[in-house]
Amino acid sequence: MSLSSLNQQTARYQRDKLYEKLAKPGKNYSVYSNKHYPGEILLGEYQVEEIFQDKDSGFYALGLVSASGKSPPVLVIRGFGNWGRLEDFPREFFPYQDISDVVMTQSDSHFQSAIKIGVIEWLRNQVSKGTKPDVVGQSLGGKVAQQLAVEVPEYVDSLITFNSIGISSQEFEKYQGEVAIFHYINPVDFVPYVLGDKFLPGTIFQVYNPTIKTPDFLGQHNNLVLEKPDTVIKQVKIESFYWVRELYQSIRSYRRTVQKEVEELNQIAQQDDEDYEASTNKSSLAIRQQFDVSIQAVQQEFNNITQAIRQELLTNTDRKSAAELLQQRVSSSVEVIQKEIEILSVTVQQEIRDSGRTFKSFSQRLKEELKDSVGMVKQKLEKLLQVETKSKIQQELDVKSDRT
Repeated sequence: MSLSSLNQQTARYQRDKLYEKLAKPGKNYSVYSNKHYPGEILLGEYQVEEIFQDKDSGFYALGLVSASGKSPPVLVIRGFGNWGRLEDFPREFFPYQDISDVVMTQSDSHFQSAIKIGVIEWLRNQVSKGTKPDVVGQSLGGKVAQQLAVEVPEYVDSLITFNSIGISSQEFEKYQGEVAIFHYINPVDFVPYVLGDKFLPGTIFQVYNPTIKTPDFLGQHNNLVLEKPDTVIKQVKIESFYWVRELYQSIRSYRRTVQKEVEELNQIAQQDDEDYEASTNKSSLAIRQQFDVSIQAVQQEFNNITQAIRQELLTNTDRKSAAELLQQRVSSSVEVIQKEIEILSVTVQQEIRDSGRTFKSFSQRLKEELKDSVGMVKQKLEKLLQVETKSKIQQELDVKSDRT
């Protein structure tokens, strides 16, 4: 479904296009700009009433009111940082690295700062004036926006997030509000799928623009897409979204296990070099070469898995066929990864001079841990196939029921 057809159905998306411009990095009207001042007019419609900033945590938000009186007030919350170029982006945030601890520990300080510097008071004041405000946020800003909806749902009319981080399960269970919630998520952006536990219940839109290069992480996360004519947007079921998140988490856990075992194999090989002063002999060279080959192969297969998942999300073909293809691709990559780790393990074991009890014990544990991790991945894939098959059967039954 194209964005233009959705715009013909409701004005909701016209407003959300403006919210996206305010919430994502870009021009001076963006919340990412540090040049805002009270009374400033943004996008010809919103006036800056209050600026919220806490330099210790990095929290930043704008309290905006309608300049024309036609739009509701809106709180726009900035995400993590204030960058626009790839080289300015902290390296720990690049794809396929462990970023959750870095982001999540800082995100709670942003929420506490929002409370401390008067954000809730501003929301309450807007309600007292007769209009509940909207709350908008991208990335980390989307997480803080959800936290505010949990804390004071009576002061929020609607919540709109863009490529948001999830909230904790505890916060999710605490939510008792009836806020209108809209989550816009780019299926090529990994952030919504790996950070946080839950998303507040509402409508989830999968939004994707094919003109953005897939490897361009910042482009997928930050670029404006709602206003572009070639953007594709479709509503997805919450169950489908959570299943993809669980699959990403399983793959991520599996990757961590593989990285951990490769590192331990590396330590064993390095210790052998030190013990036997063999750092320059042929055995050491063979091990180092095998490490280089295996690590590159494993990296490529994890990239292939991620690409396969993304392709499944973007496909418009038969869902059952797509699920089966995804299962085949991931299973094939898992087999390659397992084979490379086994080759690496055997190489180390054969080349080191002492392949005694310590290494044998480690080798057995390596196999068991990898087996458990692969089991989780395969279970998620089997669940997808079962869900898709069940869905197709139910659709056929519904068609027969309608005919009768």
